[in-house]
Amino acid sequence: MNKFSLLTILSVITLSFSLLAIDIATAQEVIETEQIGQGETPRIIDPGLVPRMSFSPIQTWPEKKITVIIDIDSKIDSDRVSVDWVNFPASTFLIQGPFQDVVSVRAGQTTRLEKDFIVRPGLLKLNESNKEVYFGIRVNAFVADVNYLSSIEEKQLFNSDYELLPISDQYATSKILSTVANYALVIICIGIIVGIIYIVVKKIRTYVNTPDLET
Repeated sequence: MNKFSLLTILSVITLSFSLLAIDIATAQEVIETEQIGQGETPRIIDPGLVPRMSFSPIQTWPEKKITVIIDIDSKIDSDRVSVDWVNFPASTFLIQGPFQDVVSVRAGQTTRLEKDFIVRPGLLKLNESNKEVYFGIRVNAFVADVNYLSSIEEKQLFNSDYELLPISDQYATSKILSTVANYALVIICIGIIVGIIYIVVKKIRTYVNTPDLET
């Protein structure tokens, strides 16, 4: 193993421990919480269509994708139940798919819908506060001249970088490995450039210091 390879490995190891230390220190800080979108969706529960909202604990790196889960307990049969995403911070999250989903429900059964959102690329951090973000939906069906309507909102906590809290081990590992790989690539590229410059300079010095042959 040459000196350059050893230096690269040591740099990557040092960077990994530094990132872990930063994550641990950040997790121990007491940070203020900012509420976003609270109360924008009224809570209306129709016994015929009862929706529940939850959030998958797994967020994916690097797009920071989150999955919102909707479970609908139904007392009616319908193939045309609309689920409208009426409230979420569109300036922060990009909804994956339409703003209105159509699902089928059956009496006495629970229907599940999963919706993905990703954080807008290049989103600027405005402050260091955590974000308590509210997501709201409206569920509606029209069956046998009867209108069934429910709406709910639920909150999810994020940090200032819109990373799902608590941060899952899977997400943290993916983030650290990706960051370390990027830094390692930069170090390797710099090493290659330095090596090329060294070889070129050495050849030039050898050429300059070579005595001219007498004719």
